[in-house]
Amino acid sequence: MASNLLTQMGSATVRECFFQQEPAIEKQNASVVELDFYQHHAPVLRAQGLGIPDVYFLSQQERRLVIEFIPQYLTLEALLAATELCEKLAIIHHSPPKPSGAFRQHSWSDEQTDLALSMLQLPTDQEAVLLSFRTCSDELFEPQQRVSGDTNAGNWGRRAKGDLVLFDWERFGYGSPAIDLAPLIKGMGDPASINQMVERYRQAAPQWSVPVLVRHVVVAKAWLITEVLSILHHRHPQLLPKYLSWYRATLPGWLPMAQHLWAHPQG
Repeated sequence: MASNLLTQMGSATVRECFFQQEPAIEKQNASVVELDFYQHHAPVLRAQGLGIPDVYFLSQQERRLVIEFIPQYLTLEALLAATELCEKLAIIHHSPPKPSGAFRQHSWSDEQTDLALSMLQLPTDQEAVLLSFRTCSDELFEPQQRVSGDTNAGNWGRRAKGDLVLFDWERFGYGSPAIDLAPLIKGMGDPASINQMVERYRQAAPQWSVPVLVRHVVVAKAWLITEVLSILHHRHPQLLPKYLSWYRATLPGWLPMAQHLWAHPQG
C-alpha cells in the first residue's frame, strides 16, 4: 500500500496538455532539482541508454517544465516484470558525476522521526527498533552514487515503441542504490522479497555485496515510513488516517523481522 505513495506527493502542479499539437505533461512550480536534472543530467543519462522524457519547454525563471507524455503507465507487477529494470537503475547509479546542478539532500531528520513516532504511537520496544535504524542511517546517505530517489511504479511508463521511461526527478540526489530499490519491493517487504531484489540488482551491479545492500534496503524501508508520514502531514492530511492505519497494522510484525534481517542479512 504505502510503497507507491510518493508518486503523486510532489510539490509541483502537474497536468496533461498539448505542446505544438503533441500530447505533453506540464509541471508548474517544478522543483529546482528537477529543472536542473533535465537541463544538466538528462542528456548524459539518455546517451547511456536510460529512458527519460524529452523536454519541450523549460524555464528556470518561471519554474515551468513541459515534457513528453508517456502513454503507458505501469503497475508494480508490470514494472518488476521488465527484464531491463535493474540495468536502467544501474545507469543512474553509475553515471559520471557532474558538479553542476542542484541535488536533493536525502537525510533522516530528527524532526521527521519525532513527527512519525508521535503519530504511530508504537510500543516502546518497536519504537526502539525504528530509532535503531535511524542511528545507522548515515550509511544510507554516505555512498556517493546518483539515485533517482523516487522509483515508485507510478513514475515509470513505456513509450508506444516499448521503451521503459522514468519521468519524475524531483528527488534526484546521492546515496545508496537501496534508496531506489526499496520502493520497488511491495509493501514493507519480507526477507524473501528483499533478498530477491538485491540479488536481481547485483546482476547489473555486482560490486555491491548482498549483506550491505540488504541492510541498506531495510534501513531505507524504515526511513520511508517517516518520509511518507511527513509528506502526508504537511501536504495531504486528508490521506493521513488511511496510511497511518496501514502502518499501525503492519509495523508490529515488520519491525522485529526487519531488525533480525538487518543483524543477519544472509540468514
